[in-house]
Amino acid sequence: MTARASAGCSVAKWLWLAWLPVSFVGCAKAKPPGPAPIPSAAALPACEQERSPFARDACYAREAKNNAQPGLCLYLQTPDKQTACVAATGDGLAACQQASTIAPVPDCFRDVAFRTHDAKACDFIKSSYERGVCFANLASMAQSPALCRSVPRPQQQDECWSNVALSRNDPKLCDSVKNAYRRDNCRLQAAKRDGGQADGCARIENLALRDDCWVQLADKENAAADVCEHVTARKNGCYLALARRQGLAFCERVGAGPESVARRLCYEEAFSTNRLRESADFCAPVTDLVQKQRCTLARADATRDVALCEGIALPEIADDCFAAVASKTPEACLRINDPGRLRQCASMHWTGSHDPRICAPLLPKARQECNERMAKRR
Repeated sequence: MTARASAGCSVAKWLWLAWLPVSFVGCAKAKPPGPAPIPSAAALPACEQERSPFARDACYAREAKNNAQPGLCLYLQTPDKQTACVAATGDGLAACQQASTIAPVPDCFRDVAFRTHDAKACDFIKSSYERGVCFANLASMAQSPALCRSVPRPQQQDECWSNVALSRNDPKLCDSVKNAYRRDNCRLQAAKRDGGQADGCARIENLALRDDCWVQLADKENAAADVCEHVTARKNGCYLALARRQGLAFCERVGAGPESVARRLCYEEAFSTNRLRESADFCAPVTDLVQKQRCTLARADATRDVALCEGIALPEIADDCFAAVASKTPEACLRINDPGRLRQCASMHWTGSHDPRICAPLLPKARQECNERMAKRR
């Protein structure tokens, strides 16, 4: 603006304050031209004859689209229907701009941006939130992180960088996330996804979250055997995760020794969850004699093989083992030493047995029913 124009603006300001009707050209920045107005269109007798408002609206929307006449959309009952109708009469920004003269149409501009891969369409959205959604979704769809810089709101921009980092399995993109918590969470999510990169864990700044990242990687099928070496404070949990997936040898690294509670809990968890427990060498890495027998119990439970129970020396574990396989071999209940466990096992499984001896441990009423049924089976 020239010095003369600036002086004129100052004069206009004081004249306005004195309530004088003054207009001064050049005081304000001219607004860019808006979208072309929607041309008027005559009402259609065929649509006006429709009895229901729904049928009338459908008629005008159909004719407007088929004849590319957005003016017919103005006969619809609500602004939402009018904007959708106007947007449908064209296939680009012009139709969306015309529809925006009735009401905001972020979805229309967003659809154009997605269809044409043209981010300029997002700029026409007035709402900063909706405009951010448009840029962020387009960035994820096109895997173009540069578009995240156009997202106006900080949290939305952080989410944009995170989503693109995950879609590209590239934790380095998380470095652009400004919020520290969201930045670390982005690295965590990128690292633990299938096909992700383990260096995402190493980039995490928060110590607890970094350990959590390594532990989650250890719980994957293809985890590296040395993944727990990176863990600072949660090594026991990390080795447990490896034991669940890859074998019991990793429980030997948990706790201070064979009697430690942490190692015992590691074995108990791994015995019940490891998918390899049906294999013959599943228990081979276990050095503690008691845990080795519990491991044999886990194998018997998985395979329902009563012969495995016969090799268990400790009576309590042996009883647990025979009870575990009784669903397949009811007569295994008869091998249980504890009278209470024997009665409980027999009560649960006698109906599947053909051995009358299983009736003896039962309570009188059940024993009578058992004996009667066994007699019929002979």
